[in-house]
Amino acid sequence: MEPDILDQLFKKYYNEAMLYAFTLCRNKDLAEDLVAESFYKALSKLTKEITHFKFWLLRVIKTTYLDYLRKSRRNVALQDNIIDETEDIASKLIRKEQYAELYKAIDKLDDYYREIITLHYFQDLRFKEIGEILDKTEAQIKSAAYEARQKLKRMLEEDKDGRK
Repeated sequence: MEPDILDQLFKKYYNEAMLYAFTLCRNKDLAEDLVAESFYKALSKLTKEITHFKFWLLRVIKTTYLDYLRKSRRNVALQDNIIDETEDIASKLIRKEQYAELYKAIDKLDDYYREIITLHYFQDLRFKEIGEILDKTEAQIKSAAYEARQKLKRMLEEDKDGRK
């Protein structure tokens, strides 16, 4: 593959890849490692059958993260408290202050719901595509997305009521 094309793909999808990787692991350094490794894997295994690079890259990131978790569990027990860099990375990736409460609420969601919301609303993936990434049916993803939206609504209403 030509270097210009590689640069273009990297520049076009880096921020989205970082946001997704951070959503999975909640650790800036690990997210950067996952993205770098995943770009390498995605580009080295890219074939003509793969028509949507972004979708392919996100699947590779998910697989790379799961591989990392498997290796970590074998070597060392996972820490109970992951390094909390959430606000630092979120403030860098989220530029509009008007959405800060929403992003904080999304961050409080369970991993599964947070991943679905991120993939659907920030990565613009359809529920069917998310189902393929997460090995779930489209109906399961739609249902989980509805539940996630309801949880977000309750959290935002509670925060709003708490500030009055």
